[in-house]
Amino acid sequence: MLPLEEKNRVKFYIPFLIFLILIYIFLRKKLISFFYKFADTLTPYPSQLETLKKEIVFLKAKLVSLKSLEAENKRLKELLGLKDENKKIIVSKVLRVNISGGHREILIDKGKEDGLEIGMYVFKKEYLIGQIIETFENMSRILLINDAHFYLPVYVKISESEREECLLKGNLKGELELEFVENFEKIKIGNKVYTQKFSSLLPDIYIGKVYFVNPEQKIIKVSSPADLKNFDFVVIYK
Repeated sequence: MLPLEEKNRVKFYIPFLIFLILIYIFLRKKLISFFYKFADTLTPYPSQLETLKKEIVFLKAKLVSLKSLEAENKRLKELLGLKDENKKIIVSKVLRVNISGGHREILIDKGKEDGLEIGMYVFKKEYLIGQIIETFENMSRILLINDAHFYLPVYVKISESEREECLLKGNLKGELELEFVENFEKIKIGNKVYTQKFSSLLPDIYIGKVYFVNPEQKIIKVSSPADLKNFDFVVIYK
C-alpha cells in the first residue's frame, strides 16, 4: 500500500498526464509536420542542393568575368595613357549586330544617361573597333571601322623613323583598306598601322597589319586583330 502522500501525488499527476496524451493525440500531425519543416531547413532536398550548386557555379563565372573586365579596363587605361582617375571606361553590352551589304553597325545598351556622346570611340578589349554615330537615352549606335562609310586618319609605320600618313576605311566586303597613300611603293606586307594622334581622345592606337598590297590597282588591305563579326561586350572611354 502506498502512503497517503504518494497517493495524493499520483492523483495529482494522472490528470496532467492524461492532458498531455490528449494534446499529443490531437496535435501530433502538426508536430510531425513542424519537425519535418524544421529538418528541411537543416537538410535541403537534393533538388535544392542542385540549385545551390548551380548558383555557386554562376557566381564563380560572374566573378571571373568581372575580374577579366577589370583587367581589360586597366590595360586600356594604360594604353590610352589615362592617369586621371576621374576618367572612366564604360563597359557596355552589345544588343544587336547589323552586317548587311556595306553596313557594319552594332547597337549597345548604354546611351545619353550614361554620358555617351556622338564621336566617342569604342573598343573591343584594347582594339579600336568603331565610333558612336547616334545616341539615345539608354542605347547607342556604333559605326564599325570596316563599314564602307567609316574613315579614320592613320599612319603606316615604315621604319622607326619613317611613317606614311593616310586614311583607313571600310569597303563593301567589310575589309579594311588604306586610301590617299602618297608613297605607295614604301608600303610592305607586315607594316603596322596606327591611329594618328589628332586629339587627346585618341592617341596612337594599334589598328592592325598590312596583309595585301596591289601596286597596279593601288589597293592596300589591313587586318585587324579584333573580331569584327562577333560581339558580346565593348568598352567606351569617357
